[in-house]
Amino acid sequence: MDIRRISILSDDAQTLIALLDQELCGEYAPEHWHPIDFEQFDRCGGVFVVAYESGIPVACGALRPVTPSEIELKRMFVIESCRGRGFSRRVLAFLEDTAGRLGYHRVVLETGDQQAAAIRLYVTSGYLRVPAFGEYVTSERSVCFAKEL
Repeated sequence: MDIRRISILSDDAQTLIALLDQELCGEYAPEHWHPIDFEQFDRCGGVFVVAYESGIPVACGALRPVTPSEIELKRMFVIESCRGRGFSRRVLAFLEDTAGRLGYHRVVLETGDQQAAAIRLYVTSGYLRVPAFGEYVTSERSVCFAKEL
C-alpha cells in the first residue's frame, strides 16, 4: 500500500469522495450531511491523502485546520472490497503523523451515529468522545471525538 498526499480536486480524490457521499446519502437525511467546500479546503491549508493498492485508489482521508493547534479529520473512507484489511488504520496513522509534523496538537472529528466501524476505529485508536463542535452542534446524528497528539 502506498499513501500519497494529493489535491482534493484530483480525479482520484473526487472519485473516492463521490463513493463516500453516495454511501452516506443512503444512511442520513440531507440535514445531517457535512460536505467539504473543495476550494475553501485548499485555501485553508487542507491535506487530502489517498491510499493506493497496486496503483488503484482504495482509501482516503483528510485534515482541515480548525485553529493553530487543532485540526479536523475528514472524509475517511475505504472502498467496500478493501474493508477489514487495515487500510483505515494506516490512513489514520498517516494523517495523525502529518498533523503532528504540521505542528498541530489535537485532532478532532465527527462521524455519524450509524458508522459503527468508524466509531470502533477511533475508540481503539485512542480518541475520546467529546461534545459536538462547530457545524455539528445542531446535528443529533453526530458523534464527535478528539485525540491529543
